[in-house]
Amino acid sequence: MKRQAEFLVSKRDGRREWLRATKLARSIHLALSAAGIVTREASLDLATRLVARVRRERQDEVLETTRLASLVQHELIDRGYSLAALRYAEAAQHKVATCTGEPPLRSESFWSDDRFFGTS
Repeated sequence: MKRQAEFLVSKRDGRREWLRATKLARSIHLALSAAGIVTREASLDLATRLVARVRRERQDEVLETTRLASLVQHELIDRGYSLAALRYAEAAQHKVATCTGEPPLRSESFWSDDRFFGTS
């Protein structure tokens, strides 16, 4: 897998950076781990598939972060990792709250309480 794809990602704060498959794989791995799935191969496989899909479907040279996050969540759900998709969305919401200064939706420590998700 190439470390960097050939187009930019527009971040929520307006910055732009190159799409990095390794960074994408890491965020997927963190979501899978938070859901109790500890296999690095799954995150690398999903990241590879997503980068290939983005290359096929891209409309222009810049990909919005929100579009990429949506693709990740749908791919996780399609592969049977619904809880990981939820964790990924929760992490994205936490990032937005941190950047904007808004309080996160959950007041408990991050990833700590599964009773809200029916997993306990």
